Amino acid sequence: MANEASVFTQGGQKAFANTPPERPSALPLTPPASVERSAPDRTVDDFVNILKNHRDSQLNVQESSAKLSPSQLDRLQAALNAEPSLGSYAEDKLRIDYDPKSRDLRIRMPSPIHEFLSASVADEIYENIKRIAAQGDATGEFAAQIRKGASSRIRLNQDTEEEGASDSGRVLQRHPDGQFQHRKAAYPGVVLEISYSQDGKDLGKLAWQYIQLSNGDIKVVIGIDVNDEPKPSTVSLWRADSICEHGEEVLDVKQEIADQVCNIAQLTGQI
Repeated sequence: MANEASVFTQGGQKAFANTPPERPSALPLTPPASVERSAPDRTVDDFVNILKNHRDSQLNVQESSAKLSPSQLDRLQAALNAEPSLGSYAEDKLRIDYDPKSRDLRIRMPSPIHEFLSASVADEIYENIKRIAAQGDATGEFAAQIRKGASSRIRLNQDTEEEGASDSGRVLQRHPDGQFQHRKAAYPGVVLEISYSQDGKDLGKLAWQYIQLSNGDIKVVIGIDVNDEPKPSTVSLWRADSICEHGEEVLDVKQEIADQVCNIAQLTGQI
């Protein structure tokens, strides 16, 4: 039987992940009823191979994406749990975003420049938080309990109707570029996202998801859009707000700063 290949998007181009021929020992306990039913398992296996290639530096791309159902995401997570070293690599080195409604799984490998910029901006924000904490008043006491969370995964409640999917497969998962969370809070109060012209991030959509799907617990989203010259880089800020609809207060997202030109060199301290 000829090897089969699944198509994934990597760095804006199609890539093929080959899978070995099926062997009796690799067959599931319950054989698939059709070719279509076996396809999801091939997709998951191929994506695991892509992660291995990332880890082993055999795949020099910044981004990989595929369509996975919530139940397929569960199988992918089970495969990563079965290989702790691969699971740890995916958690520590990659940024993994998943939307159960669109079924988009997106894996990003931040470039050194991206990581440096993220860290520099996060450090600057955290220095401001520490200055507030040093005031000693009630606001300072609150600020003193805020910690910097880097790109730790955030799970947002966006239920799907797929039967059989676990809770992890039913929630929207995001790995931001930075976050700041009070030690007693369920979500970070501030989230940082950095977009490059080639990565296709929709910062406004991300801000809406962070604020709305956390029920307003994420109160501020800072978005930095980095562009190549001569197009200027910009910073935007969204904040949780409330509006009155039909006599009731409803959670809203307000953009307080829109595409304000910023100096990336100043943000990173390279003046």
